[in-house]
Amino acid sequence: ETLVKKLSIEQKAVLMLHQVDGYKHEEIANMFGKSISFSKVTLNRAFKKLREQIKVQGLNNGVEQNKEIRKWKKP
Repeated sequence: ETLVKKLSIEQKAVLMLHQVDGYKHEEIANMFGKSISFSKVTLNRAFKKLREQIKVQGLNNGVEQNKEIRKWKKP
């Protein structure tokens, strides 16, 4: 499962419109009929959630790797 799939529909939309399609916050706000702050906050929350998920996956991968390493060290 990709990390983007874990975002809300609004977060995915704002992320893609801003980062992939190059729309400005004002344009995104107009598309949703909301304020510019809505676009900025939603994008920031999407990035925060992605960072958290990357951190969790990294930590989980590190834990699994450490378990494997410890198995090799045991007689």
